[in-house]
Amino acid sequence: MALCFANIQFELREFSVKEKPAEFLEISPDGTVPLLVLPNGDIISESIDIVKWALPNENFSLQTKLSEQMLPTLRSLLYDKKPCHDQLKPLLLELMKVSSSVATKVIFFRHVKKLIHEYRDWMIDHFPSITSWLKEIEQDTRFEFALNRYKVGCQLLINPYTPKIRQRIIEKLQILEPES
Repeated sequence: MALCFANIQFELREFSVKEKPAEFLEISPDGTVPLLVLPNGDIISESIDIVKWALPNENFSLQTKLSEQMLPTLRSLLYDKKPCHDQLKPLLLELMKVSSSVATKVIFFRHVKKLIHEYRDWMIDHFPSITSWLKEIEQDTRFEFALNRYKVGCQLLINPYTPKIRQRIIEKLQILEPES
């Protein structure tokens, strides 16, 4: 999402995390995704570091602090299924204070989307503005390529602000249905 917002041309390679290509494992022996190989050969393998690289003018102090507090709580709630709604409430309130920041949108979008998917009624009852925030991001054309799901094996060059390239990609690419 950060690369799309910053209008940085990049090559997307979609593959199954269960069947990681040898070429990828040569670059990333531990096999973690996402992975960004810079033109000079440097590698960035942490999501937050990719976002910071792509958006160097953003102030990440609030987002970094919030992600340190919020992500463990989200993981506990979403993946371990441990109830922690009381811990999550103040963190979501803090998130909404910085919700207009591109850094916030990029860092927290997928987590909040999954949270709404898993706990829709609770989220709507307690945080209706977050549902609106999520829809606003999904409708932002700057993030269009980042929000699509692509078939395994897909490789494409993304520069969403070059209309002719963008149109050819849309016409030729077999896009899967968006995540729900």
